[in-house]
Amino acid sequence: MNRLFFVMFFILSSFVVNAQYEVQITYQNQVDSVVYFRLCTFDEKLYLSKDTIRFSKGKAKIVEPKSIFGGIYYLYFPISKKRIYLSLDDSDRFSLSLNGKHLLDSAICTSEKNKVFIQYQIKENEFAFLDSQYQALVRTGKATLKGRETLFLEKAKTLSEIRKNALVRLNKQSSLYLYFNTLNQIDEYSPSKKNYLARDVFIEKFALRSPKLYFSPALKPILYEYLSSYPLIADSVMSAIDVVMRKVDCKSKSYVNVFNYFANILQNSSIQQNTKGYINFIDTYLLQSTCKPFSKAKQTEYLEIYTQYELLNKVELITDIQLKDSSGVFQSLSSFSKMYTYSVICFYDPECQHCEALIPELHGIVKRVNEIKNFKVGIFAICNTDESKRSDWLKFITHHGLSDNYMHVILGNEKKVRESYLAYSNPMFYLIDQQGQFIMKKTNIGAINRFLLRGN
Repeated sequence: MNRLFFVMFFILSSFVVNAQYEVQITYQNQVDSVVYFRLCTFDEKLYLSKDTIRFSKGKAKIVEPKSIFGGIYYLYFPISKKRIYLSLDDSDRFSLSLNGKHLLDSAICTSEKNKVFIQYQIKENEFAFLDSQYQALVRTGKATLKGRETLFLEKAKTLSEIRKNALVRLNKQSSLYLYFNTLNQIDEYSPSKKNYLARDVFIEKFALRSPKLYFSPALKPILYEYLSSYPLIADSVMSAIDVVMRKVDCKSKSYVNVFNYFANILQNSSIQQNTKGYINFIDTYLLQSTCKPFSKAKQTEYLEIYTQYELLNKVELITDIQLKDSSGVFQSLSSFSKMYTYSVICFYDPECQHCEALIPELHGIVKRVNEIKNFKVGIFAICNTDESKRSDWLKFITHHGLSDNYMHVILGNEKKVRESYLAYSNPMFYLIDQQGQFIMKKTNIGAINRFLLRGN
């Protein structure tokens, strides 16, 4: 009898110990009948689905029987389009009470660290209007890096102060402590392309192999700030990537996300010689590496881009483009380029926010060069959409006054042009000479400006 009692006690106590977290949720005056419970990974967009919560009489329970590393989770309310972030670590048990549509304001939580986290989110939401203001500046082409820093200065100071005060009270082993401390270290760092020591010190502050760091929205911001301290040249960016890749465990969950982030970065036309950088990256960390954590589909995707970039790098002369202008007449890139010392091939979408800012900037650069230099530059502008956006295309041209030294054409259904020039994103720029020879491929307007101003 005593032995049976001991066995039963052991089973029951094991169940209690293994319940690594338990959250009791009460939701009155529900707006959302279903709520999704998710675990952050890498940044604010990526997540692991953990549970779908359906309330019974306004109540629900989230239980995890397995041991966890700890991290930043969130409840997503699909009808309200809102999130409530929670810090969860082993053995956490607390209740959360919500009411109506004002979820954060109504939240009552018995977890001390999550009380702090909820108040932090309330304060963060008070600054949400700044994001709308900045997006309006982006659309009008008035957004600058310095202007963004000024606009968000008060927000950054306020949130940083809240985090600093919280760190005094939080358990240093908790996922919220790690998250807040990481954000403060990022805020305190000012990327400099000349201060090599500071960037080395910065990246050494973070345990990039830590699962708890991966299970938060903070890993990507670390990589972004670190890369920002390097010149936008493929060789320099690859130096930064090499440092990070040595610090990330191939067998960890974060490796795939870090790899994918760098692969996307090296396709960005803001980086000079980005096609060569991407080829080097795939050669080093996929083709020559013994680390193979990717699915066959993902590996094929990387290699398809790799093949396209290799082909593009080997091509010295343009593939002629013949597309219809606004009058429906076919126009030739080869014929157009012969009229100018240099021509910019520009792919854009009139509804793209970056295009809204960069195309007028390119227009100003070319106009200035044509005024001060003894050579002429033309722009072969390709609306990278189908005919359904024809009216938006024509409005864009008129609104920005894109008339002198231009040839405006629309891509329509000409997929071969998009494939030949890898124009899968907007805007995209190439620079060619009068003979149709490439000078710059998949480049940016800053590099074009520097080249043209140095020209004779």
